Amino acid sequence: TAGLFADFLVQGLSLGPLAPFMVAIPCLASGLIIISLTWTENYGSKTSVMETYKEGARIIWSNCSIMKIGIVQSLVESSMFIFVYLWTPTLSSGQDKIPLGKIFASFMLSIMIGSLLFKMLIKSATAHRILFLATIVFLFSTIVASQFASSTEIIPRYICLVTFLFIEISLGMYFPSIGTLRSDLLPGSHRSTIINLFRIPLNLLTVGTLLAIKSGIVEDRRLVFGITSVFLVGAVLVASTIKVEEKKEK
Repeated sequence: TAGLFADFLVQGLSLGPLAPFMVAIPCLASGLIIISLTWTENYGSKTSVMETYKEGARIIWSNCSIMKIGIVQSLVESSMFIFVYLWTPTLSSGQDKIPLGKIFASFMLSIMIGSLLFKMLIKSATAHRILFLATIVFLFSTIVASQFASSTEIIPRYICLVTFLFIEISLGMYFPSIGTLRSDLLPGSHRSTIINLFRIPLNLLTVGTLLAIKSGIVEDRRLVFGITSVFLVGAVLVASTIKVEEKKEK
């Protein structure tokens, strides 16, 4: 709905690309007011921040399954953030105007389809198998996209669009599956701390790749998708071993 409404503002009413951002301001302000009036502050533990992170690091280091979850999260989600940066220039290459709002809406619908697939698959499969499937779909979609990402012709752009939809479907399966695994494996007392520690390599991979693009070291979009494919190969390999660890624990 948000994507379609944004597309209507920009293309239907010709209000320009700033219109969706301007409309978002009162929505964000309303959320701020509701949260301020209805939510209470969670001050958490009185333990020092550094001590909490040290404990979280020790937990990660002592548990191989938790470490593998962190590796998969870092590799998959850094690839996702790089994809977010790439999809607009890839699909708009050689085009003056494309329906970005409608494309974004189709992405959100694809994520919903992926979530529904997870809901169906979890009845007969374990979360780690669905995570493995999601990373494989993400990997193969990225590999296909890497072959056509720099083309300005119409058919390669449509192929990229289809692969991007499959990427979103894979993410729709990925988030509930890794969330389920985190809830099973991560101790509740340090869960948020451990997840924050996982974000350190995630951000390093994302920022490093985007800086390489910004500085001109990596210019070809096919090469950038190739880099994310390497990340995802690692994610697939690690995800395939998580089930072995869980069976051993059982």
